[in-house]
Amino acid sequence: MTGQRSEEEQAWIILSDLFLDTEVGAIAPQLTQRLADLPFDVDTLERMLRDDVCPVCLHNLYAVAGVWDGFAPDDLIGAVRARQAKCEMFPRLRRRWRARQIARHVPEWAWIRAELIRSET
Repeated sequence: MTGQRSEEEQAWIILSDLFLDTEVGAIAPQLTQRLADLPFDVDTLERMLRDDVCPVCLHNLYAVAGVWDGFAPDDLIGAVRARQAKCEMFPRLRRRWRARQIARHVPEWAWIRAELIRSET
């Protein structure tokens, strides 16, 4: 799967850094800039975070020795694509649960979201 990545895949890779087992706050400005360079509005990025990246990466925040230096892009993209191909039961309940998990475990997203909104205006 190496080679040129779609903009959606690039967003997934950037958003996955929010789930690293490290201090994300220090890299939040760089993540914000990289996300701002993509052609997605903040609501689309938040949907990608909630529906695509969170289900694949959230487990890393619970791992004893989680990934801290970046998820393997091909593995991440493959996992997101495989998950998208599955039919979800109770999708709205799961979305609400993931939104709460993001708010709880990825507080940097609120800051990034606010910065992206500010830069759109």
